[in-house]
Amino acid sequence: MEPEAKYKEELIDKLNKINLGWADGDKDNTSDKTADLVNQSLKIAIEIKDDTKYKYKEPPLSGEMIEKSLRLDNKSNQLKEDAQGANEKFRNYPNYKTILLLRTELAKEPIGVFSYIFSGLQRFIRVGNRHAEISRRNRYLSKSSTTEIGGYLLFSGVKYFYFKNPNAGKIRSLDQGNVENIFNEEIEDLQKYIT
Repeated sequence: MEPEAKYKEELIDKLNKINLGWADGDKDNTSDKTADLVNQSLKIAIEIKDDTKYKYKEPPLSGEMIEKSLRLDNKSNQLKEDAQGANEKFRNYPNYKTILLLRTELAKEPIGVFSYIFSGLQRFIRVGNRHAEISRRNRYLSKSSTTEIGGYLLFSGVKYFYFKNPNAGKIRSLDQGNVENIFNEEIEDLQKYIT
């Protein structure tokens, strides 16, 4: 994954070719926490978070087992922390549409991993010879920590996936079509994978 600073610079250039006014929010002279990208005329703020803490390795086709792989509870906690940080920054942008852009190294299958986390991690108990779901824990999209985030945009390095935050107010949210217009790209709807 390329460094965030380089990605942000390239993204600002790309977005300015589509709609002028995009700037690096971190360069604002303010004591407030700022979003990574801000367009004051469109009233849109974007925070970028990199998914680098927990790596995912696909098991080999044959041979040895992989010792370490992705732990969904760790991934869920990481995303919750990222969302809480972005939510806090977005409070400084009242009346702005907001997007948390998550860059991930899960290039091959981010849909399954993230949709599972967005849905909430499931807990099961054994009943006879069957398993029954008893609860969902570590719910990532808790209302209290994400109301300022209008939507989540996953970028796998190849493709974008969007999920509109159901907990956000109308002023914060962007429809998928709006996000496609901002980025001038076809974006896959992550919502259809979330239960």
